[in-house]
Amino acid sequence: MKSVTFLSTSLILATIPSAFAIPTIKGVEARWVKSGAKSVQESNTNVAAAADAEQDYIVVLADDEKRPWPEVFKSMGWNTTETPAARSADGDDLLSFRAFETDEGESIQTFGTHMRAFTMTMKQSAGESVKALPNVAILEKDHKRAWAVMPRKAGSRPRNMPRSVIPDGQSLPQGFEITKRQAPGNSSAGEFLQQSTAPWNLQRVSSQGTVTSNGRRVTDLNFDYRFERKSGAGVDVYVVDSGFNFQHVDFGGRLKVLFSPAQDGGKDTIGHGTHTSGTVGSLTYGVAKNVNLFGIKVGDEAPTDSALVAGIETAIAQHNQRKTLPGFAGSVMSLSLGGPDLGQTLFAIMQRASQAGMHISVSAGNDNRDACGDFPAGFSRQIPLFSVGATDVNDNRATFSNFGPCVDIHAPGVDIVSTFNTGPQSVDSLMGTSMACPAVSGMIAAELALNPNLRLDPAGMKRHILSKGLPNVIKGTQGVTPGGFLMLNNDFPGNPAPRAGQRAR
Repeated sequence: MKSVTFLSTSLILATIPSAFAIPTIKGVEARWVKSGAKSVQESNTNVAAAADAEQDYIVVLADDEKRPWPEVFKSMGWNTTETPAARSADGDDLLSFRAFETDEGESIQTFGTHMRAFTMTMKQSAGESVKALPNVAILEKDHKRAWAVMPRKAGSRPRNMPRSVIPDGQSLPQGFEITKRQAPGNSSAGEFLQQSTAPWNLQRVSSQGTVTSNGRRVTDLNFDYRFERKSGAGVDVYVVDSGFNFQHVDFGGRLKVLFSPAQDGGKDTIGHGTHTSGTVGSLTYGVAKNVNLFGIKVGDEAPTDSALVAGIETAIAQHNQRKTLPGFAGSVMSLSLGGPDLGQTLFAIMQRASQAGMHISVSAGNDNRDACGDFPAGFSRQIPLFSVGATDVNDNRATFSNFGPCVDIHAPGVDIVSTFNTGPQSVDSLMGTSMACPAVSGMIAAELALNPNLRLDPAGMKRHILSKGLPNVIKGTQGVTPGGFLMLNNDFPGNPAPRAGQRAR
């Protein structure tokens, strides 16, 4: 297994202290294989034959099951032969991917180093038998999920970004200037920048007041964003999504595709993953403009639970490698997707990521309902992650945004302009809690660069970000179950100062 040592060489660099020790990881309850346990073929089932349909399953082994895969499968009643396995997007075997075929011709895909699991298509009766085995911790259907993005507006088309905002070497790009304003809140003093070529959502998260249009369209790129110059330098952000346009100029070479189950190099065919990555950390559209971006592709239109688990396992594996390296500043994981089934497997892997010290931001969902029943927002009461609802330019709660006690905070999620997949300069406007989630991911990264004591403390970071949120500004909450009605904010005082010849914003 190769050690990945990608470090940021972005425009606005800062020196980051070394990492703290990792907390102890608690696994799922282990159950050993008992002598005399029945094999799959020997087990009885009450499932009627007519209803015994084949399903795609994901099976997670108990933590104490350490035997080689062929022995595990033999104990389950399968004689297997190993076949060529898939690899991660860049060729690294981060997860010990292996593939097997049973004597009956059924395919088994294994993965995982921290949480060993395999996927297989089998009848419901066989699935029930496997679930009953004492060396199996979890067996669930391999559900399909969906990106938390709304249908694109009529007439919305990708377009190219203005050339003027592309940086030239190591100088500040056009539209960026140093500001001598005092450091926000209790942050340590530093050098701050103001960007006049920003989309509206960046102005909103760095202002105390609602964004005013002053004749500007909501998709224009002439809003003002204020941020600390470190802006997430050294922080690793793992974007779990649909793929990535790593050739887009606005990433400046800081986006690396780490994993894709499709062996397609992490190509983004729909634009969703490129868009969310841009809001996290691209130069023009990003909250944290210096982060190391790692793309975890988990599918195109409908990612499966097994792909999610494999992708998140990849992120955990690299996080655990990189936390020992000089300059490690923390890890953030961004998931802009959801579904109605919570799932033990997904809970277990996300809990392990959090216990490993990874900070997690997820979309609240777009069904205008209580988020507590949806993955992954429903995990926010058990895991210290951020579940993010969406607002529009007038600070209204987006009518599609999920709500309730499992929503922690809101961020701009309507008419969000960011990088796209149709070319090296392409941009587009999308809306959804998918677009709000990466704003929080970027804010976590920005705060990690300023607060190294929170590097491996997700619960502490959650308290810190929520303490900066703006209360009593979100409108349209009448009749909606309370929860998370704070507006994401980086704690800059007042509103951006107008530039020469411009009205106040």
